Amino acid sequence: MIIENKDKPIKKELLKDLPIITLQNIDNLDDEKKLCYICLKEYIIGDKVLALPCLHNFHPDCVKEWFKEKNVCPICKSELTEEKVYGPEGKEETPGK
Repeated sequence: MIIENKDKPIKKELLKDLPIITLQNIDNLDDEKKLCYICLKEYIIGDKVLALPCLHNFHPDCVKEWFKEKNVCPICKSELTEEKVYGPEGKEETPGK
């Protein structure tokens, strides 16, 4: 599969809408998910991570730099499309916006 838009930055709206979670427990994470693969620092309880639809997580500040250049996961290269972020129904619009 060829990814045509991999060298374009992620849409700002998509990046803004990706969930940031606070790690409450790291014991239940697989070994390969216990560190940020950009800065290579192990996560600790209380760290905030940006959760991608492909289930990879990164420190938000680390991955935001990556997304200024690319719109794919740094690990699996899965493209971050609106469908993957919002689901097949798309983003729910708030009345009045």
